Amino acid sequence: MSILALIVLLTATALVGVTVVSVLRWARLRGASERTAKHLRDLLIAAPVAATLSLVLMGLPGGVIYYLVLGPYFVFRGMFGANIGDVPPDAIWPMALFVSLLWPWAIPLGYILARWRFAHRRLLLRLSVVAGVEYVWLWGICYGVYRTALH
Repeated sequence: MSILALIVLLTATALVGVTVVSVLRWARLRGASERTAKHLRDLLIAAPVAATLSLVLMGLPGGVIYYLVLGPYFVFRGMFGANIGDVPPDAIWPMALFVSLLWPWAIPLGYILARWRFAHRRLLLRLSVVAGVEYVWLWGICYGVYRTALH
């Protein structure tokens, strides 16, 4: 980590701390209860943490999912000429972002299907349905993104 990034990180942390303290004092002076002040403090601390985590994780889950889902495809098709190196380097990050944004939507879809169609079946079958829906969803997203990046 460079010195400049460390200085920016420490400055941002100090600004968040000063902001939290000043907002809490302002809220107490305005007559807010202790419970409201705690909720406000939690909000003021959680927002920068969430923003930082979103920047850190931007695209990383999608990249991992992309390689895990399409890994067997590239191994199998590698014998016939398909290669993961065919994707242009400047398309990898947008692909990872796209997969990161869309993969969680399969979880409620699989859960709804398992609860609706397989409600009276065993738990293992319902979990298999959720996992199957997740894998089919991920395969479709990753393969579609891969084919789109090639053209």
